[in-house]
Amino acid sequence: MKSTELALLLAGHALADGPLQPAALSRAKRRRRAPSRVRWWQALGAHAGVHGLMVAGITGLPLLGLAEATAHALTDGLKGRGKLTREQDQAIHIACKVMWAVLADRHRARRAVEAVD
Repeated sequence: MKSTELALLLAGHALADGPLQPAALSRAKRRRRAPSRVRWWQALGAHAGVHGLMVAGITGLPLLGLAEATAHALTDGLKGRGKLTREQDQAIHIACKVMWAVLADRHRARRAVEAVD
């Protein structure tokens, strides 16, 4: 696994959960606090999509971006319903980034072997 790729994935996560997530979006993705003009699932989908695009852009693998968006939406959805703490939510997100970095590295290694054959 490339440590620089993992560092970029973690930095991308910090950006997407910080400056790229305005307070209004953070509130809107919670089912009970969503403003009437924005449905919670739209806000959650938009937020998860940003994370997915970040992962796809860093790894160059759109399928990992889709996996990230799905995992991020499920995890944040559970947090929004009070099923996960903020710490548990972040631990899951970080574990996903490690997994994406490992999978991307394995994918590239497999492609390199196929190219030699």
